[in-house]
Amino acid sequence: MKKLFFISAVYFLSQISFAQINIETQKKVESANDPKIAEFKASHANMTEKNAQSIEAANYFGYNETLKSYLSNGTIPSETPKSDGTLSKEQYVKVLNDWISKNQHLVKPEHKNSLIK
Repeated sequence: MKKLFFISAVYFLSQISFAQINIETQKKVESANDPKIAEFKASHANMTEKNAQSIEAANYFGYNETLKSYLSNGTIPSETPKSDGTLSKEQYVKVLNDWISKNQHLVKPEHKNSLIK
């Protein structure tokens, strides 16, 4: 009798568990088709992109577009000095100009002898 009760209890609990998994899966499918969730994901992607752009601007003290225009491939190399927040803007510009003078091979010909102001 105890065996029958135990087997019945295990069977009943497993049925509840599988039913719950099925309901959760169904909710995920329904939520994937929900236009509000799609709108939220698009909004989140937009905010993430804007945050990444503002972080990049802060890393280069707002000189990211200037750097891209100075450098030959139009992108900022990873070895370009970044502002760590301890330097003033003037100090950072000096460090940046020193780096540019040492890496002339990365600079466009029209900017070889010019400095960032």
